[in-house]
Amino acid sequence: SAELVDDYGITIGGTVPSLEGLFDNSWSTDVNNKLYVEFSKVSQSRGVTIVFDLGENPRQYTHLGLLPRIEWVAQSPKYVKIDYSDDKSVWTEGSQMTAFEESELKNSGSWITDDYECTTIKWFEISTTPIQSRFVRVTVIDSFWNSGSYISFDEFFISDKSDSGN
Repeated sequence: SAELVDDYGITIGGTVPSLEGLFDNSWSTDVNNKLYVEFSKVSQSRGVTIVFDLGENPRQYTHLGLLPRIEWVAQSPKYVKIDYSDDKSVWTEGSQMTAFEESELKNSGSWITDDYECTTIKWFEISTTPIQSRFVRVTVIDSFWNSGSYISFDEFFISDKSDSGN
């Protein structure tokens, strides 16, 4: 499951207007099947914070992957911060890092559109060694569209990309 933290009036929309759409293992395969979650009315400074509950016995993981809105990537975040916790009372906090750079999201100067090959998944290291914390808190901040007040995604992924996980 997932929950918004301190939503500050953020609106959830898109073709899958629920947080569960971010980790339902379903993403667009063609222009007639647009699946994305969009956050609007986002503050550039605060962004959107989502807490994912990976369940009582999650698999070990080291990375979080972000798949932008496939048919149009301009609403991808500029920054991301990833934290994790066993019980939501104490968090191991990560640092804010660059999520996407404009050059990664453009092809010949134009925004990438209709990327049904999913070539823009970006992976972020959460921990150098595999962890099994139940909760992952993801904050995405700013975007490249409309002064950063809109952020959209197709999917979030959790994976063990360590040597022991390959």
